[in-house]
Amino acid sequence: MIMGAIRLTDWLSILGDAILIGGLLAAIWQVRLFAGQVQLTRRQMGDQLDWSRKQATFEYLARYRTELHQTTLALQTHHNFLRHDRSTPDELVIESILRSDEGRLQLFEMTYYFEHLAIGISAGLFDERLAREVLGNVVPSTYKSLVPYLKIRRKETGKTVGANFEKLATKWDQGTAESGIGPATRAA
Repeated sequence: MIMGAIRLTDWLSILGDAILIGGLLAAIWQVRLFAGQVQLTRRQMGDQLDWSRKQATFEYLARYRTELHQTTLALQTHHNFLRHDRSTPDELVIESILRSDEGRLQLFEMTYYFEHLAIGISAGLFDERLAREVLGNVVPSTYKSLVPYLKIRRKETGKTVGANFEKLATKWDQGTAESGIGPATRAA
């Protein structure tokens, strides 16, 4: 009988070990499932962040078509400000615009819009590829039109007014955007 009892305890020990090993395997499986859930959640959060960035970009770009359109139209109509040949207006044109409060405000609004677009792109808040698809030629040509104004403002304030705008315009004009989109004027 002692022999049978030993065998029973051996069997109970083996059964206990099997349950322990089974529990360990189940725990490993649970950890593996959890890791998969973490990866899926991370991917979904990244997709949501990307969508939010694109939505914010669309909304900001829409401001160009609505709010800034009137400003651009007024500057073009009264001062032939924006040059389609990408030439820079001379300082006399800019100085004549700056003589009126309305003209000064219009130049400020244009600079402000593009400076904030550049800051948003560099901070990752706006999608550069999308912005460049919409304003790829507008940013460099507007920058070139605003160069004399930026020089005057920098001289007046002692600050690098429009520096982020300048950096973005130069980058897009040279076709070196990290997004991989070349300038629209170059052949692929």
